Amino acid sequence: MTKVRFINIVRVVGLFLVLTYHLFSNYLPGGFFGVDIFFTFSGYLITSIIILTFENKGNFKFLPYIERRFLRIFPSLFFSIMFTLPFFKFISPDFSVGIDKQITGALGFVTNYYEILTGGSYEAQLIPHLYVHTWSLALELHYYLLWGLFAGLVIYAISKSKGSKENKVNLLKILLTVSSILIAIASYVNMQFLFSKDYSQSFLYFATNTHIYPFFIGSAIATFFGIQISPELSQSIKAKAKGIKAFSIITFIISLGVIIALCIKFKFEDAFTYRFGFLIISVLASLLILSARLLHEAINPERKDLRIINYLADLSYSIYLFHWPFYIVFSNIFNSNYLAAGLTLIASFAFSNFVLYVIEPLFYKRSYSDETKEKSSNVRKYVSIAVVAVLSISCMVINTNIFLNKLDVSALEEEQMVGAAVQSIDKIDSVKTGLDKISETAFAQKDGIPDFDKLETTVTKKQTKETTVTPTVAPEVTIKKVVNPDASNRNVTIIGDSVAMGARKSLQQAIPNCYVDAQGSRNLMDGYSILAGLKKSDSLGNVIVVALGTNGCDPWKEYIDKIIADFSPDHKVIFVTPYDGHWGPRWWSYRTTEYLRSLNGKYPNVKIADWAARISQRPELLGSDKIHIGGNQTAINMFVNTIVEQL
Repeated sequence: MTKVRFINIVRVVGLFLVLTYHLFSNYLPGGFFGVDIFFTFSGYLITSIIILTFENKGNFKFLPYIERRFLRIFPSLFFSIMFTLPFFKFISPDFSVGIDKQITGALGFVTNYYEILTGGSYEAQLIPHLYVHTWSLALELHYYLLWGLFAGLVIYAISKSKGSKENKVNLLKILLTVSSILIAIASYVNMQFLFSKDYSQSFLYFATNTHIYPFFIGSAIATFFGIQISPELSQSIKAKAKGIKAFSIITFIISLGVIIALCIKFKFEDAFTYRFGFLIISVLASLLILSARLLHEAINPERKDLRIINYLADLSYSIYLFHWPFYIVFSNIFNSNYLAAGLTLIASFAFSNFVLYVIEPLFYKRSYSDETKEKSSNVRKYVSIAVVAVLSISCMVINTNIFLNKLDVSALEEEQMVGAAVQSIDKIDSVKTGLDKISETAFAQKDGIPDFDKLETTVTKKQTKETTVTPTVAPEVTIKKVVNPDASNRNVTIIGDSVAMGARKSLQQAIPNCYVDAQGSRNLMDGYSILAGLKKSDSLGNVIVVALGTNGCDPWKEYIDKIIADFSPDHKVIFVTPYDGHWGPRWWSYRTTEYLRSLNGKYPNVKIADWAARISQRPELLGSDKIHIGGNQTAINMFVNTIVEQL
């Protein structure tokens, strides 16, 4: 098969974007677009191979084709899981939840639909899935199967028709071009239609029917300017080599510049990403491919590719497989993201080289020029088999232990479920207390008139009993309990998210007469609505604590300002800064914390409880997601004290 020089640069660009997005998302928040570059490249390559096979052999056999595709992606996938899973013994067992389903989804090439069913995402998971990145392989294989079957049927029909070989090839190109364009349009329109119906971003991003169009954009390019072009067209390009060379280089640089600009500007959750982003990136990727293809024809054949580019391109698939699970491991062991990223790259390159030079050759047939080379190669093959077997058996022993001891529910999930259940019980008790008051009003009478003095004394005794619980004290940090608070601090309303939920009991122990309403996935917009409802029913305390901001919402800043404007004149408002151990300057939670800090001292009735500053000194106390308290009493006490100090 013809080797197109310079085209491997496109694969390396895609790899660079994805790695930067996963390892340094604050620098390149839109680096996930790199996957669409891979998709477009795959569509171009596979369609070129299909057409080239028909041109050279006059037919196209589906089974050998899918066998080659399967052997290209499955062995590397299998061994990447085999070799990375043992490393998860070094981090929280929370990551073992659902590991059997994750691996089944990866090896069965249905990770995309598994993530849809579980609401998965790179950016919105309590515990990141170890093999979420294999969703792209699922789409890749779905494309191989569907497009290979369709092309095989078309080629079979054409091969039975009358006409010259050249006419048959041209007819195939026309049919594949039209089909590629129609399927790409159908998939893109499907994404837009479902986007307008407020489908989850998880579904829009992962589903085959909504996100397969980049493959077919690449396919359409391949039908008229594939790996092999006619001698006439090649000569025509060579005749205008100087101008075409300049045009191709300029087009490549501009396209690459626009791609990087889009990756800097847009984020995963932006509407633009789904409306236009994926489409524009796929078109720009096609321009990169066309530029490389033109350069191949225009530049002297003696000019070779850069070896480093070809080397990285050969490793790109394996690096993609290894880097995400390794990053989860190292980022949960070390507090420094730079150290975690560096170790991720080192480990990924090491294992990728092992896969490329030891494992992959075991699945490909080699030709030998003489008996000596064949014997030498056989020795290497047997040594490779022995090494792979020893490593695989060792990993299988560790992996079996992981499977046998995997958790059904993570500690963080259990904490949130228990917290939600306890809060619901407390609300029921609150309603019951209200009914008890009504009963006492009915029966505590004096000369036929309700004795309110007696009722007030009874209720006061109950409140005193409920609010004098001695807090649990951790060995490192003791809760600073509010003792005999003055009137301004006597009624405290705390509205929080899942982080506050983990400290709910301790908050109630430390702050007399406080009301805590905490719930997972709650954002500032939700918090404002709850506060407005409590104000309307005259149920707000003198002091309002807003422990929100971990979960982003747009516009987050406006809701902070609205809370201040609507509640601070009559109430003391305390904002708790959010913290995320993986955040960067572009994250909503990070910007929320920075904005809240800027408000310190600006308003007389507004205080800032800087939880982010306090816990950033002890991030190891947090749960496995580096956000939640995770049941650690020292961390809980630190969270409570951060609030109590501002009362």
